[in-house]
Amino acid sequence: MFGWLFKKKKEIKPEDVYNIVLDTLDILKHLRETFVIASVASLKTYSPELKKSKEWKVETLSDVPELEAALFAYQIICVTGFLIKHKINASNTQEVDTVNVIKEVLIKKKAVSFSDEIAKLSYSLLDKYLMEEDRKKTIQLLTDDAIKFMKIPKITEHERLRNGMYMTVRSMEAQVFMELARYFGDKKLADKYLMQAGKGLGV
Repeated sequence: MFGWLFKKKKEIKPEDVYNIVLDTLDILKHLRETFVIASVASLKTYSPELKKSKEWKVETLSDVPELEAALFAYQIICVTGFLIKHKINASNTQEVDTVNVIKEVLIKKKAVSFSDEIAKLSYSLLDKYLMEEDRKKTIQLLTDDAIKFMKIPKITEHERLRNGMYMTVRSMEAQVFMELARYFGDKKLADKYLMQAGKGLGV
């Protein structure tokens, strides 16, 4: 759609921001939904205890609103990281910091669909993740939050389960980068991030 971004200027015009935000919100929601489905399948593979558990009934994103808040907070960091890494910014004729504009509009648009409590949690988690400069540690924080918010019961092989969740969380950044590269029209770049996401790698 925006293949021109990856040619010479890589500029987003201010009038394009709103539509880009709406499209990006759809992309991020799909990735969050996929994350929950993949996590549940992965965790049950890592732990026969969970597979047999009748108490643990997480199946979809709607079952874990706190997890959605955490994933969305991390996705915001991923989106801004993509825009910065690939030097996508506003038109040179406009004094607009597009990265921050997109970030702020994304947060405000999504917050409307959250309850007040979940919106507040998402803001708080975004601040927490942003304070950690080491990306690996940020992923560890999100991994711990994901396990907590998915209300996983105590099991015997907790560390093995955590490693499985860590791999799923770690691939989120590459998935966001992949989908945005595809959205902005760079298939080669999207394929690169697809490979990294498939291996559970960051970017």
